[in-house]
Parts: sequence; C-alpha cells; structure tokens
Amino acid sequence: MNEVIGQYQLTSVLGGGGMATVYRAEHRAGIGMIAAVKKLHPHLAADANLRARLKVEAQALARLQHENVVRLLDYVDEPGSCALVTELVAGSTLRRYIENDGHSPMPIEQSVALFRQMLAGVGHAHEQNCLHRDIKPGNVMVTPEGVVKVLDFGIATLVDTERMTQTGVSIGTPVYMAPEQLDNMDGLDERADIYSLGVTFWEMLAGPNARTKGQKGWRLGGDGFEILRRRGVPEPLVQLVVRMVAEDLERRLRDIPSVQAALEAALSDDATRLDPSATLEWHALEDPEATKNLSPDPIAAPRADGATLRKKAAEVGKTREQRTELRQTTTLVEPGPSWLPWAGAGTALLALALLAAFLLRGPSLSMVDEGSEALRSLPGTVALAAGAFFYGPEDRKVVLSAFALDAREVTLGEWRSCMRADGWPCPDISEHYEMIGGIEHASDDEPVQFMNWQEAMGHCAWKGAGLGLPAGVVGRLPTDAEWERAARGASKPGRTYPHGDSLDRSAFSGDRLRPAGSTDLDRTPAGIRDLTASVEEWVLDAGPENPQEGLDLGYPSEAGADPVGMGASAVRGVRGGSQEGGGIDEALYRSQGRQWVHASRRSSGRGFRCAYGPQRATE
Repeated sequence: MNEVIGQYQLTSVLGGGGMATVYRAEHRAGIGMIAAVKKLHPHLAADANLRARLKVEAQALARLQHENVVRLLDYVDEPGSCALVTELVAGSTLRRYIENDGHSPMPIEQSVALFRQMLAGVGHAHEQNCLHRDIKPGNVMVTPEGVVKVLDFGIATLVDTERMTQTGVSIGTPVYMAPEQLDNMDGLDERADIYSLGVTFWEMLAGPNARTKGQKGWRLGGDGFEILRRRGVPEPLVQLVVRMVAEDLERRLRDIPSVQAALEAALSDDATRLDPSATLEWHALEDPEATKNLSPDPIAAPRADGATLRKKAAEVGKTREQRTELRQTTTLVEPGPSWLPWAGAGTALLALALLAAFLLRGPSLSMVDEGSEALRSLPGTVALAAGAFFYGPEDRKVVLSAFALDAREVTLGEWRSCMRADGWPCPDISEHYEMIGGIEHASDDEPVQFMNWQEAMGHCAWKGAGLGLPAGVVGRLPTDAEWERAARGASKPGRTYPHGDSLDRSAFSGDRLRPAGSTDLDRTPAGIRDLTASVEEWVLDAGPENPQEGLDLGYPSEAGADPVGMGASAVRGVRGGSQEGGGIDEALYRSQGRQWVHASRRSSGRGFRCAYGPQRATE
C-alpha cells in the first residue's frame, strides 16, 4: 500500500466497518513505531457530522493517559480524508474470553482481575469528564499478559463540551445500554457507564451463552442473577452486579469509586472465598489463526496494573516469546465491530495492476486475472473474475476488477445475528414489520426488509470483517455495474432478464416472500439466485439528487473500468423487482431495470446482498 496518512504509511488492512477502515501503519521516519489508523470511508469523509464525530473520539482519547485505555498517537484532518491514529494492541477482545469457544466460563478470580482494570480505565475517563457510552465486551481488549485496554470512544460524551447527539436519539448497543440511555441521551452521568459495566461483569461471571439472545428488550433481571448463583458466584458479588444494573437511578451505584469500594467489600466478605493466587497465573487464549507478522507498539506506555499478573509468569520462567501468540487486532472498534484481522497478500492489488495493463489496449471479453482465486473460497458467495462485459442499454463494454457476490440475499436471520453481535450494531427493525403483519410472522430464512442504505452498507462491512478477506478487499454493497454483470453474464449483449430473455410470471405467485435462495427462476449465468422475483436490492452507486419517478435506465457513470456513479448524492440505486405484496412491474425485473431511492428510505420488499472486492468511492 502506498497511502500516507499524516506521518504514517499504511501497510495493511486490519478490518472495516460501516464508517471506517482500520489499517496497520508504520511511522514514516523509520523509528519502528507501529500504529492503528482508523480512516473514514472516502464516500463518508465529506460528511461534516461524521468528521466531527471522529474528532470527538480524538478529543476524548487526548484527555486520557492511563494504562487501561487505548493511547492516542495522532489525529489527521486532511482534504478528502479524516483519521485517528492509536497504539496497536496485541491480544483478543474480552468477548472471546467470555465465549471461550462455548466451553467453561473464566475462573471467577480471573474475571475479578480483569474487571478491576476495566474500572480503573473507565474511572480515569470519568475523572476527565468523559463518558464512554458504549462499554461492552467487544470494546475491551486483553493483551497476552492479561492487561486490559478499554477501546472505542467513538460515541463518547465530553461532559464539559457541546454535545453532538440530539436529544431523544439513542446510540450504543441496546443490551448494554442503561434504561435512561435508551429513552433519552440528554443528561446522562457516570451511572450509564456503570450499568454497562455491570452487564459486562455479569457476562464475565456467567460464562458463554448465558445471555438470552434475540429477545427484544432484553434486560438483566432475577433469572440472570440466579444463573450466577447456580454457577457458584459468591452472593456478595451477585449483589454487586444487582446494584450496578438497578433500573432505579437512586439505587444504582453512583460512580466508579463506589463500585470499586463495593467490589473490595464483597471480596473481603467471609462468604466470598476466592483463591487470590489464582489471579496471578494468567493464561492467554490460544488462537491458531494468529497473525504472527505484526508486533505490538514497541514504545507502549508502562503497564503497572499488569505487574501482579506478570509476576507469577516470571516466577515460573515464562517469557513473552514463550507465551501463546495471539491475533493482532486493532484497538479501535466502531459502535459495534470488533476489528478482525484480514489475511491475504494483496491479490486485489494484483488484479488492479493487470486491469490497468489491459485497459491500455481496450477491454477484452476473455480477460481473466489472478485476483478472483483468493475470492473463490469465501463461503456462500460466487467469485467473478476480472474482465469486460456489456453494460447498460447501449451495450457498451466496461471492465470490472475481480469481485465476489453473495449467492443469495441477506436473510432476516443473518440480520438478527448482526443485532446480537459485538460487531456492527444492526438496529432492531421489528417495528417496521408491523405494516406487513408483524415480524413474528416472518421467517429467519426469508430475505430481510426495511433497512436503509447506510445500514445495509454497515452490515456488509461487518459481514466481510468476519470472513477473513484478502488484503485490499472489503465487504460492501455491489456497484451498479457489478450487480448487472452478475445478472447478464459476460458472454453476449442484450440479456433481458437474469434468467433469460422472457419473464415467467408463475414465479411470482403468492403474497409472501420465499426463503432466500429458493427462486429457481433466477439462476443466472454465474449461479446467483434471487436477483429478481424476491426483493429489490440496494446497490452502492449514487444517482441524481432529483430523480424522475419510475424506471430510469440512465447510467450514472461512463467510466470504462469499475464504473461507480455520481459522487456523494443521498440518492442511491435499487436493482431488481420485488414479489412482496404480489405486485409485478415487469420493467424492474429486467437486467437493466433500476430505481433511484433516497438512502434513508425503508420499504417492504427492499433488501440487499453483499459484495466483496476493492473499496469503491462514490465521490
């Protein structure tokens, strides 16, 4: 990679989300300083509100100098780009320690040792008038030495500055949010973070799969406390959790010093019989997929709070090199994703180089590249090699880089999984299903509906981050041209429908959506299903600010290679037709059929599928 942000050379992609991509970077001066760079996506960098949000995160981190909080190195605000630079932390998220591959819970002593450090880091933030507002296991890193790093101050509130969040707008991860945070963001204090810490501590003590998943409005109550008792958690610790998650603000512990005092009192109680020596022996998680070519920041701040944990390791002759190497992950997480490492050796860049060479002599229908090979192993997708195809109503030849496309549309079940994850926080869309009879009547295997364009983009970034994509490849919506390439194939011009040259209306019977992937009619030349006769699908491209009503065959970009249309317009493309409700607009089912829709608009019968390829800017 040749891109430079401030004083840092970007070297590889670590992960991505709906708002930003995170890179491993090295200081240009050659001093051996390694960093994580969180850079807004190019098509979002022009949004003044999003740039301001990233600046608030930088301002929050700039105040915080603590061994249990990720360390800010730089903030870069340049024309066309905006980025945050922090230390790069080795280790795994607290979420992975809790889940433990579905096995036994962490020892109670280990949970307490980690929780103490979390309290220290969040307490320091509160002393600096900074509320985190999104504390959860995915936003806490644990290094191989057992040192906690609190991450992602992306939606933090600086109490002594002007607030950005509008009154009445809730931002965060619902199952960890205090009731007052869900109801109204105005007037929050330290007790909102204490509630989130309480739910997190409960999960640490309860172990994997303890939380009720998928339940709307999940709240930690009596059944959750009984889980702790059955597991053998001492009653004083159970009561500490009860006091931290009290819905009544007057009953909830008021600040971090109060929590710390209550924790120490609970541990000194005769009923709490913990083995203090158990906290000295730290066992890092084994990770067979560890990325071994990355090193932690060589000038990281001293880690005094980890001294006790490291002492025992030294006594038994363990060195850092002898410990199990863990995956190197970035210290930054969107409201949502735990940044996952991406493997690969730049095959997509090779594809672009080959593409440029071929463009000098004009598009060729026989063009093939090596980039598609790295995409063939992605589960549930179809890889399409780089090459030219006939695009638009005039059948002009354009060349696309290699990309992969989901073989079927994203399902309601997949969306719900995203809602439950510590990755991109896909919002609860249940209320929108009321217009078609309620979400309880929808099946997990049918295509999801009712999300807007930005949410669809965020889901694809979250999904891509979990696939271990090759370097330079991201999860995103397909471009208009990529969608049409999948629908038409590359062998001949003028393919009227994805499935052929005539429309079989028998495929549209009934007023309910069929399960995703069940529409035989849409078996395209590449083997991709449901491009029509299921739900309409969002695509990446922006269109005219004031589109004409109805079908629009005007193509937004005349570029000869990887065309993407019309900049940062809030109007986005929708492809394919929907059978939801039984209506059929034959023109929309054609391979060239398109609508322009405002990106914020939700609708029944409109869903999406994800693509995986080089990032595409729309500006």
